[in-house]
Amino acid sequence: MASLPRTFRRRRLRRIAGNIVDEALGGRLLRRMVFRSRFRRSLVSADPIYVFTMPKVGSKTIQHSLGAAWPGTVFHGHAFDPDIRDWQVTALRRHFDSGGRLNVISLVRLPVSRNVSHFFQDLDDDDRADMDRMPTTVQQARERFMQEYDHGFAERFFDRHFKENLGIDVYQHPFPEQGHATFESGNVRLIMLKSELPDVGKSQAIAGFLGVDEFPIVNVNIGSQKRYSSLYSQFRKQGNLDRRYVTEICNSRYARHFYGDDELALESSRWCSSSDA
Repeated sequence: MASLPRTFRRRRLRRIAGNIVDEALGGRLLRRMVFRSRFRRSLVSADPIYVFTMPKVGSKTIQHSLGAAWPGTVFHGHAFDPDIRDWQVTALRRHFDSGGRLNVISLVRLPVSRNVSHFFQDLDDDDRADMDRMPTTVQQARERFMQEYDHGFAERFFDRHFKENLGIDVYQHPFPEQGHATFESGNVRLIMLKSELPDVGKSQAIAGFLGVDEFPIVNVNIGSQKRYSSLYSQFRKQGNLDRRYVTEICNSRYARHFYGDDELALESSRWCSSSDA
């Protein structure tokens, strides 16, 4: 008989614990539903902004700055496909496909510099669970960069993502020397900027694009916080990439469309091996 009270107490405790779990899960689900409902409403309260770029062009700084300055929702991403597995971008895509207006901000960066930076980011992501694969010297990193990186990524990006998903062919019109240009097609407006523009130039261009008096830029240096930051810094200082590779990248359609001869000559001299000169 003495065991009955203990059994009863155990059952009661299990029941209470179950109720707590149910309430917690229900509360979490309710909060998620409320958040998503508010999120969808925010898409129509002010035109949303999508900072839609290829990786490693300084877009995080723009997103961070917009978050403090824009009354509507600000997104950041590298794709806009209808079947993308991101509920926020999916909601934005539905908004866009149903005729909702969309502001897009995108950036470009000098081609070899961007490729190297992107390679190191991918290296960090791919090798996070396998420290033995992380290169420890500049020579090891250089060999893996030449052998493993997708060097045509930037060349394909705007056709694959902007032309297909936004209906905008950025190569159709010359890119102005001022370093930024705007496009409009249907319900989407796009501004493209060179990441090399000084902050004041970016600020003025984006403020004009959005129709606001000012747009202060707050720099976010994320690369310096990565595991690879020291090796990346050494890689950039040494350069020493094969001249044929650098020449090919600097003569690509992407490079020639967005950058002038003088800019590409400086980019080439920065990265070419001195022994190839």
